Amino acid sequence: GSMNLPAEISDIFKCWGRTNHEEKDLYEHYYMSCSSEDNIYIKHNFNTGSIQYGYDYLLGKDNLSVSRFYSLYETVYENQERDFYTNAWEGDVSNFVCNTSFVDIKNRRWKASFCIREYKKYRAIYDLNLYMALLGDDKRGLIVFMAVQGISKGNAIAITEKFMKHISPLSKKNIKNIITVRTDTDNKEKQNEK
Repeated sequence: GSMNLPAEISDIFKCWGRTNHEEKDLYEHYYMSCSSEDNIYIKHNFNTGSIQYGYDYLLGKDNLSVSRFYSLYETVYENQERDFYTNAWEGDVSNFVCNTSFVDIKNRRWKASFCIREYKKYRAIYDLNLYMALLGDDKRGLIVFMAVQGISKGNAIAITEKFMKHISPLSKKNIKNIITVRTDTDNKEKQNEK
């Protein structure tokens, strides 16, 4: 179903979105990403301090089977953009250590991967990577990601918990409000066209 998700949570974040499909595809793929624009220079080819989060929404068309949809969904989940972690060389950071499990958030089941890597010369500072995929909707999929550079392990857990608490199913009341707002806007646009 529809979900409430954190959007532009502060003016330090810039958000953008796009479609990632063509008319001939058997699915629709919508993408939104928000990121901070500042980072902290540590040394040549080693920066930290950026935050990024975003969403992939996939919708299978009628002629796409559920099994093919889930194959596509898994591919998108496993191939999330990794460019965010080009902030450091191999000698500056450890490899990511990940924990993947199933979690329930407000009565919805998610596959979640929580990964961190430590800075070698700055012990107790980490990069965080969170990927989550909503489960249980036949041919609809939602992937949520969050990435934070230069954070303590305790703060990584805290920001992940806070981020996850702001993800919730969209209530029927909120859906009605959105439909009403869209209808009001559409009516105003039609009146302006006359």
